[in-house]
Amino acid sequence: MSEQNTFFSAFFSSRSVVGIPSTHLVRLVLLLSGVAGFCVGMFGYPSWQVAVEPAQVMAGIVSYPKSNPFYNYLMDTWTIIHQINALLLYSGMSEQTLSLFLSGVVGLVTYQSIALFVFALSDDLILSTAAPFFIQHTMGNSIQGVVYPIMLMGYSHTYGMLGLAYVLLVTALISVGYYKIGSLLLALAPAIHPSIGVWFTLVVLICCLLDWRRLQQAFNDSKYFLSIGYSINCT
Repeated sequence: MSEQNTFFSAFFSSRSVVGIPSTHLVRLVLLLSGVAGFCVGMFGYPSWQVAVEPAQVMAGIVSYPKSNPFYNYLMDTWTIIHQINALLLYSGMSEQTLSLFLSGVVGLVTYQSIALFVFALSDDLILSTAAPFFIQHTMGNSIQGVVYPIMLMGYSHTYGMLGLAYVLLVTALISVGYYKIGSLLLALAPAIHPSIGVWFTLVVLICCLLDWRRLQQAFNDSKYFLSIGYSINCT
């Protein structure tokens, strides 16, 4: 009986089966979930993305009078998503292709964030990579939150979907000990979604202060990456 239990324990333990260190498992979780999420988002749940519209104006494809309120709204609502999209449109990508691409990116970040968060709790490759599929299959693409819906993919609301998945991914990266890349992405959070990014940064700062003695060395090692991220925010 004990030999049988040992066999099943080894079979369902991803670390025993795969036989690679936990650091490499993190990268494998990100790779598998990222590829799967991009394909599911782009081919399974494509949608026109609202973030394309401001990029059209910034790229000069669509013009408005300078006094038009909607023009001021599009130009003054700042996020790095607009700038990247405008660059892609200016380089020749069509609006439809850009929307498909953004649908894939939303799926990629959503799947990576869920999978890595589960991996941070379980340290199990199979469970973590299966978690995004399970959640999406059982809960659907929109989950009713406390006061606001949680949209995974398949909707036009680029900012809400990407912003929420992004902060969850940063949290997961920090949780598995990827402090440098986590710090860089943390500093970039206000550039992705200004309101969510600012509040998220404040929450992380409070958590770090509450556990400063343990996290001080990690902070010292990540200061350079934090400064890069915040420098990008200021440019």
